[in-house]
Amino acid sequence: MRTVIAVVTFCLAFAQGFFFDRRDADEIEQIAQTDVLSVCLQQSNSGDCSFYTCLENRFPCERDGYALRFGRYYCQRIRNNINSLNPSGRIWANATLKCQTKALSSVYQAPAQSCKAIYNAGFDAMHQCFIENKFCDINWDNRDAIWEIFDATDLNPSSTAARKMWAQVLKTSGSCISRKANQFADWLRERTDSIGQVIEDFFRGIFDKIKKSI
Repeated sequence: MRTVIAVVTFCLAFAQGFFFDRRDADEIEQIAQTDVLSVCLQQSNSGDCSFYTCLENRFPCERDGYALRFGRYYCQRIRNNINSLNPSGRIWANATLKCQTKALSSVYQAPAQSCKAIYNAGFDAMHQCFIENKFCDINWDNRDAIWEIFDATDLNPSSTAARKMWAQVLKTSGSCISRKANQFADWLRERTDSIGQVIEDFFRGIFDKIKKSI
């Protein structure tokens, strides 16, 4: 009997430790895995999407981390679709991408980072850079191009990554105070019909908050 109790106790302790480690893994700081490279700093100053690979190599967070799943992925989508934006939209895109990589330069150069800290810093930079570079002024006239950039159907529209990215776009739109921002939000709501009920329900809650803030 004592043996059984001891085994059960060990298993419970092991399970608790395992799930605790899994749950808090993203919050654990890891020592940098590579040196700070001058080529990576140059990429951060120029808005080169390859900078996110440098960030991932220095602090590996794997495929679900910010650097690969969001930073590099959407940087490349904007670069690949930049010609679909109008002149003002292209200025916004180039300035925003450069702003984001420069904002993460200090994160890259730190001696240690956690994946959660990188994730938070990345989305903070994204929101700030969108606003600073006049996303509110260009979103309506570039709505089709923006939809194409952030649609990301290869991620699966109902995936956590796609939801997070759209939440970021909508959060930024909610910071805009203008008639066109209101139009943009309404237009996005109509477009959700084409990508399924799951994400449509998700959008509905976001849009209600945006409408109240405009």
